[in-house]
Amino acid sequence: MQEKRTGLKILFCVLWGTILIWRLYIYLTYSVNYTDDDQALVWYATVLFAHGHFPEPCFFGQDYGVMLEALLSVPLFWLGWPLNYALPFTTLVFSVLPYLICSLWLWIRKKENRAVIVMIIPLCLSWQMDVICTMPRFFICGYAFATLGMILFCDGTAGPGRSFLGALLTSVGYVINPSVIAFLCMISLYVLLFFKEQKKKILPMTGGFAIGAFLRFLCLLFYKIHPENKLYWSISRELSLNAFKLNIGRGPTLLNDFFAIPKCGVVFIPVIIAGIVAYYGYKKCYKAMIMWLALVLGVLLLLFMNKLGEFMPDSLVYSQSRFFVFVGYLLATVFVVVSFFEESTEKLEQTRYWVIVFCFVCLFLTICRFILFNISLADEDSYLYHDSATDHSGLSVGLLPVKDLMDQAEIINMLALQNNVVAVALRNGVTCDPYTKAVRLPYKSLAYVCDSVYYSEPYEFCLPVYDRRTWVYQDMDKVKTGNMLLIRYPVKTEDDVMLVELNEQSPIDWFASNFGMHRSWLDYPVGEF
Repeated sequence: MQEKRTGLKILFCVLWGTILIWRLYIYLTYSVNYTDDDQALVWYATVLFAHGHFPEPCFFGQDYGVMLEALLSVPLFWLGWPLNYALPFTTLVFSVLPYLICSLWLWIRKKENRAVIVMIIPLCLSWQMDVICTMPRFFICGYAFATLGMILFCDGTAGPGRSFLGALLTSVGYVINPSVIAFLCMISLYVLLFFKEQKKKILPMTGGFAIGAFLRFLCLLFYKIHPENKLYWSISRELSLNAFKLNIGRGPTLLNDFFAIPKCGVVFIPVIIAGIVAYYGYKKCYKAMIMWLALVLGVLLLLFMNKLGEFMPDSLVYSQSRFFVFVGYLLATVFVVVSFFEESTEKLEQTRYWVIVFCFVCLFLTICRFILFNISLADEDSYLYHDSATDHSGLSVGLLPVKDLMDQAEIINMLALQNNVVAVALRNGVTCDPYTKAVRLPYKSLAYVCDSVYYSEPYEFCLPVYDRRTWVYQDMDKVKTGNMLLIRYPVKTEDDVMLVELNEQSPIDWFASNFGMHRSWLDYPVGEF
């Protein structure tokens, strides 16, 4: 028996080593080398937080999502880590933390086989999902809170204190990332299924949820008091039958994008889920079966949301798959919760077979993802480098090389200091996104990177259109004298630089009076000015 447990320990360590090495490979070969507008904004938030400036409770410019990755990256920033290394690393850690929590919890409870099975979930994800999970864009951190919270709450041995803490952590996870509402629904279902046994948890659950609801209320109240800070207006989050029809039509694509082996997700995922439900039905563990069916039903209900229409075809950063990152974490968490109340079926005498099967599955899936990811890395036309949102010249405005941005920021800083300017702005014109019809200013990431790296310099980078940094926009509206440096990305020659004197006119007023540009989403002419 001890020998077989040793075999499981070895397998457990091998699987974890595989997951960490794979994620680190993505981190070092891609995540630290490319960034987009949202990630660059999180860079800027890290620098702000490091200097004790907390201008908004949510992701800058919107009333939901919390920049927790930026806050947690501050110690690394203080230690001298470059921003392009610190932030993706923090995201990477939190992306694997829920699986670590689930597997360790099962292992401690002497459910070794199940702990090993949980580890296969992140190995079944596509390389695209793994890349998304290393992007610091507020997608990830909330799931670690929700996973730990749901496990603490649903553990049958949990008393009132632990139940309250579990409900509180899950609700805080919802404040960080609204997708965590799926975990809140599963906790509520758990209480209904075990009402007689778990009714003592209703009061702690209510208390934990109430605190989370109050924190969410404070966030919404801030943007009600300061409506100018809410720049991003999402597509309606209401449910609609039309949205379901469109999303269900993309179902095969979504399933294939989720699974490690291309074009196999549409077959394997339904078969695996159906097999799990049938297994618990065969074992007459009906409450476990209901939990799994509820998970499937919840994902199907998500397809009714208009919000899922906010994606861009042939895009990684703005893909529809990003809305389903939570599914892998919820699968692992439900697997742990179900193990609390099903009869134990551990058969350590079969460990040798698990070792063989999982080692081969782990090796095969990892090799597949490694090959596919490297093929995309080598393809210059891959959406790892080119986003579907482009400006008038066809250049990507979503993804840009970090090295290019840093080099340009250094040049711009030198020119700004030489000319003693009070503001820097882009000459590249605005565009209208062909899919969302939203106004975009190309290369906003350049502004955020420049202000992050050269935070202490006496000038600021002015974005006259759609700057999520309300306080910067307001500061630029107060500047009435001095010079403004206009640059065209990329800066290569003197023709890419223009110096403008502000004559009792702020940079904001200058753009409004000369080119009719305003901060809100309006239709602007495409081109340069």
